[in-house]
Amino acid sequence: MESSSLLYVVKSIVKPEVEREWDKWHSDSHVPDVLKQPGFLKATKLHRSDSIDSDPEYWTIYEMTSLEAFQSYNNSEAARRLRDDHKERWGSLTKLERFVLVKTFEATNPQSEPKATARK
Repeated sequence: MESSSLLYVVKSIVKPEVEREWDKWHSDSHVPDVLKQPGFLKATKLHRSDSIDSDPEYWTIYEMTSLEAFQSYNNSEAARRLRDDHKERWGSLTKLERFVLVKTFEATNPQSEPKATARK
């Protein structure tokens, strides 16, 4: 995540009876439409594997260029249109939470660094 300074995260709790249909629409239509908006770099969707006793939970993590890019998107007509489309299709069948996370620190495990090789 070197090039981005902001993560826009959407947590989606989906009713089991529409999970497959929602997941396909979300991956094939919604996420690509979001990524077309200025400031978006990449998206990753994760399924929470320990939510066996509850409704399926997905986390979509969008990498963005800056807080300003997020604010511009958040106030845009495109964001309103995309959110309205989701609500019309899945409103009573999903519950969404949104988070905006700004990187403040990063560390790397020194043991995971590649070892330098000696030149001969």
